Amino acid sequence: MTHTLLPNTHVKIKNRLAIAVLVGIATTPLAAAAQTAPALAAQQERAEPVEVATNGLVAMLAGKTKPADYFSESFIAAVPSVQVTQIADALKAQFGQPLSAEITERLGPTRAKIAVNYESGIVQMDLAASASAPVRATGLLITGSEVKSDSLSKISEEFAALPGEAGYVVARL
Repeated sequence: MTHTLLPNTHVKIKNRLAIAVLVGIATTPLAAAAQTAPALAAQQERAEPVEVATNGLVAMLAGKTKPADYFSESFIAAVPSVQVTQIADALKAQFGQPLSAEITERLGPTRAKIAVNYESGIVQMDLAASASAPVRATGLLITGSEVKSDSLSKISEEFAALPGEAGYVVARL
């Protein structure tokens, strides 16, 4: 499935991240990176792994944390850091800066459905995390998105701004 993120740009987010999810869940993460701060280690011991991964996601999507520091080695082997950065940049181009992430449905201590709140949209994702410290995301799948405060008048303005003739129909299904 192809998602249009920018005009004339198609990124196969679901297919690429679905592979990463399968690889991340099916394999045990290789040697994990060393802890950078005792506070992080203490936080990871108290919280469920999926909470730790959720808390770190916004920093990674905003470019403040490197994908290789957020994801497991098995994930990065399936989806290279450059590709993760391109996807994060495309999401920022479409929805603005990521502001927060919250768990919308727990699927266990290492898996959850989450919503990432951006300036102008909300992106739903499935997240998987390693079970032991240091916690790393082992899978991430974008499952949907919505634009905040879309209205019929805003859509009409966007259609009117298109080159050539454009139109649309609203119908009850």
